[in-house]
Amino acid sequence: MLLDRGDTAKTDEHLASLDDMMLEAEDDVREYILGAKIFHVPGVPFFEALRRYVERFGQQYAVRSVLEVPGELERQGLDRATETQLLRIVQEALSNTRKHARARSCRVEFSVCGRQLQVAVADDGQGFDLEAAAGRYGERFGLYAMRERAESLGGVLTVASQPGKGTLVVVRMPFRQEEEVEADV
Repeated sequence: MLLDRGDTAKTDEHLASLDDMMLEAEDDVREYILGAKIFHVPGVPFFEALRRYVERFGQQYAVRSVLEVPGELERQGLDRATETQLLRIVQEALSNTRKHARARSCRVEFSVCGRQLQVAVADDGQGFDLEAAAGRYGERFGLYAMRERAESLGGVLTVASQPGKGTLVVVRMPFRQEEEVEADV
């Protein structure tokens, strides 16, 4: 229609927008395939696979990326359902870093405090105004999906961000140490 009207400037604008969307979709598919390849290798423990994913993410998108996991937690591991939900949350948080943050670095950190497991994904990107974003867009699908996944584990998801100060996504959930599980048995 725009070409029929001779509006080539507007046509070019729409084509550029379509090109950007196509490139973003290509990155999303590449990211999904990367995750699928790394996490579906038989015999590779969850945290080792997650470490590979975070490293490859950093290499692919030129974002200095690190995963930190306490040795005891890495040895103990997590149950399969928890691993699956936390993997998807971390993937979405990193995807948001890639798409929106313009970050130079990001950190994925697991920690255990008493009966709580915490997973934090932090970047040093451009950040954003949470209230303004919520007012403009409502809760976006990615954030909604992360929150729903955290709640399915009995946990909560929080997001902290400020313009120019990066973004922090945190999941806190109940966690039972191996000794507690053995005591129940």
